[in-house]
Amino acid sequence: MLLFLLACSDPPAAPEERVAAADRAILASAAELGSYQSTASVIRTWTGKEGATRSLKEDFELRWEDPDRWSLILSRDGRQTQRAVVFGGTPYLSIGERPLERREDAEPLRVQLAAAWDPWEQALSPFADQLTYTEAREEVWEGRPVRVFALSAKAPSPKSRPSWVIREVQGEVWLDEATSVRLKTELKIGAQGKKEALDLLFALQITGIGSPTSLTDPALEAGVHEAERRLDQAPPPRPPQPPRQGM
Repeated sequence: MLLFLLACSDPPAAPEERVAAADRAILASAAELGSYQSTASVIRTWTGKEGATRSLKEDFELRWEDPDRWSLILSRDGRQTQRAVVFGGTPYLSIGERPLERREDAEPLRVQLAAAWDPWEQALSPFADQLTYTEAREEVWEGRPVRVFALSAKAPSPKSRPSWVIREVQGEVWLDEATSVRLKTELKIGAQGKKEALDLLFALQITGIGSPTSLTDPALEAGVHEAERRLDQAPPPRPPQPPRQGM
């Protein structure tokens, strides 16, 4: 009987299939994890031919419980650029470091989150066709079975004209066994462009899987409360006055 069950069970997915499944993963795939917190950072350093450098650091933090209860914070060089919160289905949005403001409709924020939930894609899309994966081992992360893949570089397609050609890659990515969602990675990429070199450091972790997040109601925050209080206390608009008759 055991042999029959083994014979009827699905064969394990090949490494290429697991990687492809990770690329196809969407927000709904991650929602299968339950509640979680995802944090990521990417540091890019560009070096010109004369040695001049410039750098940029971007941070990402997503706290997810369900479509009606989540928050997303985006930062650049340590300064918040956007904060979006949906709490109990009520949407709030802050651009820059301004206080949150309540919005009428949560759907535009959900659409934005569906496009931005995966910082891996945002950071590594210019190198996607130059990365190759080798399955290294099995691990457990946050109590979940994962497959760990080591990354290395491969030559770009002769027909492609990439803006950046990878010189070196160091790092691993941990894929959830059940959902193929990327749960952890630490990655370093060195690449060369026509006019400058690029060094990229990328780190991602999904933690607190299945545990309540620390989300709180934005309506209790002082800035939101004060903005709504001023709105509530604003005098009603004066009715239009009839034109005065001339003497």
